[in-house]
Order: sequence, then structure tokens, then C-alpha cells
Amino acid sequence: MREFVLLFVLAACVRGSAVPAQQSRTPPAPATDGDAGAWDAPDAGNGPAPDAGSPGAPSLDGGPAPATDGGAPRNDGIPSIQGTWRWENPLPSGEHLRGVWAATADDVWAAGTHGALMHWDGHAWTAVASPTQARLNALWGSGAADVWAAGEEGTLLHYDGRSWSAVESGTTAPLGVLSGTAPDDVWVSSAALPIESWGPPGGPANGAVLLHFNGRGWSRAPVDAPTAVAAVAPNDVWAGTCGGASHFDGTSWRSYPTPSGCIRAIAGVRGGPVLLSNETPYDCGAHSTVWCAGYTLLGFDGGGFNAVAGPATPVLAAGEGRIWAFQPGYTEALLRFDGSAWQTLGTSERDGTTYEQAFIALAVVPGGEAWIVSTYGRRKHFDGTSLKPAFPAPLLWAMGGSSECDVWATGENAAVLHRDCDGSWTPVDLVAAGVVAPSDARAYEDGQLYQVASSTPDDVWIEDGHAKLLHFDGAAWSSEMAPKWGVLASTQKGELYVGSRDGLWLRTTVGWEAIPALSKQSITQITAIAPDDVWVISGDGICAGGDGISCPAPYQHMLLHHFDGAAWSLALDFYDSMSRMVFGTGPNDMWLTGYGKLEHFDGSKWTSVPPLQDPFSAAPGPPGGLWIEGAGGNTSLGDFFFDGKSWTNFPSPGADRGLFHVGHTLFAFGWAGEILSRPDRP
Repeated sequence: MREFVLLFVLAACVRGSAVPAQQSRTPPAPATDGDAGAWDAPDAGNGPAPDAGSPGAPSLDGGPAPATDGGAPRNDGIPSIQGTWRWENPLPSGEHLRGVWAATADDVWAAGTHGALMHWDGHAWTAVASPTQARLNALWGSGAADVWAAGEEGTLLHYDGRSWSAVESGTTAPLGVLSGTAPDDVWVSSAALPIESWGPPGGPANGAVLLHFNGRGWSRAPVDAPTAVAAVAPNDVWAGTCGGASHFDGTSWRSYPTPSGCIRAIAGVRGGPVLLSNETPYDCGAHSTVWCAGYTLLGFDGGGFNAVAGPATPVLAAGEGRIWAFQPGYTEALLRFDGSAWQTLGTSERDGTTYEQAFIALAVVPGGEAWIVSTYGRRKHFDGTSLKPAFPAPLLWAMGGSSECDVWATGENAAVLHRDCDGSWTPVDLVAAGVVAPSDARAYEDGQLYQVASSTPDDVWIEDGHAKLLHFDGAAWSSEMAPKWGVLASTQKGELYVGSRDGLWLRTTVGWEAIPALSKQSITQITAIAPDDVWVISGDGICAGGDGISCPAPYQHMLLHHFDGAAWSLALDFYDSMSRMVFGTGPNDMWLTGYGKLEHFDGSKWTSVPPLQDPFSAAPGPPGGLWIEGAGGNTSLGDFFFDGKSWTNFPSPGADRGLFHVGHTLFAFGWAGEILSRPDRP
């Protein structure tokens, strides 16, 4: 049996409602190579590295540092989230990356959420065992056998050239910035809180601290509410705060006022300039309060800080005797300051949808190269000539497949990914296949592939935003126009349903025909289990007690129709929201979700199930089981599994992801090409 369901409500950028998809197979046109080429790394710093045989870096009191587990499961290096979800795309993981550092061009480290540690050896990126599940925010090292990572809840990790171990920091405050000049001169600071669009406008972290490591132990520095730190030399250290910056000359601290705002980043070079990125919130909402972050570059003139010309960015770094900056945006740029003017080294389009632009880290590579890491495992490399993304990172709208050996995912920028039996995903180049024009690949409608449906590996259908259907017959791609733009479902080879606001159509080997029983119905979803088991949800635009025009959920009149192979019948008549979804594994195992409602059909009757709060997405598990991704009432975000009797909360791969189930596997997919899998049975 086959099925697919997606309740994919992507905040702000959603076009319509994403709807079912189904099956597929066989890799088509040649795949595009997403690798940016050679991967190089930043300055390793000065000073000798500690003995690789050391039992670990000293703790706050100067003694040996035992690994602190805090009760959290150890990350064994397998690209997974708490042992449940496994990363399949991008590899080695799509965790948000917040720190990057390297000893040499073939010894690069990146760190991020869920304790993720990734290493580049000059040939491939791999996930590395981490002693924490805490989010890691920063990396710095003095050499290949002396690397530090810092993160939430006072997390400090040290790498001795062989493995990472946890080090007691003496604080539970979040740590977000690392800097140093030698193995016995390392600084770590809390970072400024991000400016959330609907939340508080930034500021210092709760309990923010600045710590210093002298080679024997960590001690606290006398700087209140720090937001950044940069060590230019042992006697030239700068710490940022909200409304000020402090300087350490090796003996004492001196404070300097800065304009209103919080210092997000600091970069300086010996005998050269010292620049600060000052972050301030501003109301950027047209009709309601929405916070955005603004940035001003501040320069030190010997007596204080003043605004200077330069990029408005939260990302600064020092290397090769110069200051570098990465400018996020729809067109991203890498720049370098030579002491008198800024030079743009390379630009590239933003690779995918990113709303967390503050979470970007930059590292400078000896020889004039640079690395940038960001959300969803994104990495960009400047090779000295151009700035390139490491892999395609499209937003994914839909997923479908006939088995674990044959799964398809589609999304923006005409993205199509295909999964084989070994779990690897291959990009499909529809431009090279001749069914998408180069100019259309990034167009808003032509490049958005919202639906995928198939019943066999050699009968795959994909639809864009203009009712254009792309078809794969197992060997080649072709295209044609559907009667209307809408939702797709395939029941068997040679048959395809298309539903729109104007009714339901069936495509056979003969041609298109309208379904009279659903004439002029507004079709919102089609789920095809088999040729004689098809379910359709429609809405007639009538509100319960309303004016027939405005329909605040859950007052929309909805109809559930069923086709048994001979005739269409009305299965349910109800009032609910347009987000109703129907899915299942067979005629005796169907689910209907809605606005605070959940019902199960056993082949003879529908039974209400105590619901969770509205699911973000849902998919059936084994027969009689149900997976929901979302918030469960007063329960925090998670994956909730219903076994027919009760709900269980499991670790979630994160918010805003769609679910798809086939065979014995559950997939999660979403924002930036990320795809994860797990067994459908808990």
C-alpha cells in the first residue's frame, strides 16, 4: 500500500497549501554536482599545540577536566538526532552550523545544533563523535591538536587531536564567541541574543559571562553582560557589550561607550584597525510590530568608537593581516578591508530560504581563501576567485515514492531529488532533460515544483505553479499542460487525478475527462490508495453561520468523497478548516485530521481520537498508527506517535518539516533540502 500526506504551512512564504504526492523511481537526467570544489580552511593561529596524549584540557579550578554528560545522550558521530532521525540530505548533516575553524586546508571543523561536529579532511565531510547534545555556537583553535568549541548551558569542549571531551566551564550561561592567540590565551564570551521578528529585540544573554583560559584553568573576566570578544594579542583584547566596548591591555580593563545597540562581532589586526558590528533593532512591520536587525560598522580611532564606512553586517573575522566581512542577503558578498577601503571578493545568490541570517560564521583561510557556514548545514567556500555554495539547498515542497528504494522530493528552483535503495539522494537536472527552460528554473511559478505523484517507477508526475506537468517514463522526461493547476494523485500506471478549484479530472491513456460527481467542487486534497480506493476533500466556500465570504477557521464547509472503483459517494459532511487532510495505508486504515480534530476509519465507521493541537504535518505509521509533527497542547515541540491507544512524544528533527511515509520508513523534509529518515515503528 502507498500513501502520502503533507500539512505543510510554511510561515510567510507559502503559496497555497501543499498537497499529496505519491510514487516513483529510476534516476533520470544527469545529476548536477553540488560540490563547490576543494575545501580549504582558516588561519590556525600561533603557538605550539598541547600534547595530543593529554587527558584533557584543564577545568575552571585548574585540575583535569572530567567529561560532563549532564544526562544527555552522547553523539556517537552517526549523522542523527538523539539516535532517532538520521540525516540523508545534506550529508553529513543539515544541522544549523554556527561555528567554523581550521588548522590547515585539509583540517577544517564546523559545529552547530544538537552538538554537531563536522570535519573536512581534504576529501570529504564527516560527522564526528561529540560528547554533548547541546547547541554549539563557536570554534577556535591554536593548532590541529588544540581546538575549542563553546555552546549553550556553559558547554565547553576540547579536541586534543584524537577526540573531543567536555570541559567544566564553571557556568551555565550560554557561550557563543571564541577567540585566542595561543594555547594558553583563549577567550570565550556569551553572545548577543538574536533579534527575533516577533519577540524581544535582542540584548545580552541572561547571566552572560566572559571567561579566560591561561593554559591551566578558566577564570572569569570583569566585564558585565558581554556580547562578543576578540583577542588581537595577549595585551590587546576587546570585549563588546550593549552600549559599550572594553579593552584589556594585559593588565587592566578600560571601557569605551558605543552608540545604542549591542556589539555583535569584533575583528582587529595587530597594528591595524579594530572594527565592531553594532546591532540595533528597528520596527520593520508595515501593519504590526515586526522586529528587524540593523547593523552599523564602528571603528576605533584611539580615543573611542565612531561609525565608519563599510558593510552593514553581523559577520566579521580577522585573518591574513586584514579584516574580512560576509554580507548576508538575497545577494551575498564576501568583502575584505585593506586598511583604507573595502574590496568585494565574491558574490553569490542566497542558496535557498534562510530566515536566520544572524547565525552565520566566517573563517579566513591562509592564502586568501575563506569559509562561511550557516543554517541547515550550508557551507560556502571562497577559493580566491569566486564564492560558491557547497551544495544545492532548495526548499522542498513535496515528497512521494513507491518504496524506500524509490522516493522523490520536489521544491523550489526546479529542484528534484531521487533516492535509491542505499539511501543516497541524487539531484535531477530538469534543464538538462529539456523540460524546464534555464530562465524558468528560478522563476516563482515555473521553478516551484509543488506536487509529485506516481504509482510505478516508470510513471512519475510533477506539477509546477502553472499547471505544467512533467512526466518521467523510466527513461526520459516530457511535459504537457493539465486542465487546471491543483493537487495530484496517481492510482496506477497511466492514471492521474488532478483537482482544482473547479473540479476533478482524470487523465488516462486516452486523455483527460472531468469527473461529473465532483463538478465545480473546490478540491483541496486527493489521496489515492489504489484504483478502487480514492479519497477527495473539497470545500464549497460556505461558512457555518457566516456570510459565505469570510470563513474564519474552523467554519469552512468541507466534504469527504470516496471512490470504490465503481462510483463516488459522500463519506463525511462537516465544518472545519481548509487544512483538513485524509491519508492512510488501506481501506480499513484511514485518518482525517483537521482544526483540533482527529478521526480514524476502520473500514466501517469513523472514530474520534483525542487530538493534539493542530499538527504541522502528519503521516500514518504501521497500520493503525499515526505520526504527527507539531506542538501537542501544552507539550513542547516534538514528534507524536499514536499507537491506537495513546500518544508518545519522541525527539523532533525540528519545526516546519513535512512528513512522508512509505514501506517501513518515515521521512521528514523541508526548508532547505533537508531530508531525514527513521523507522516508522518507535
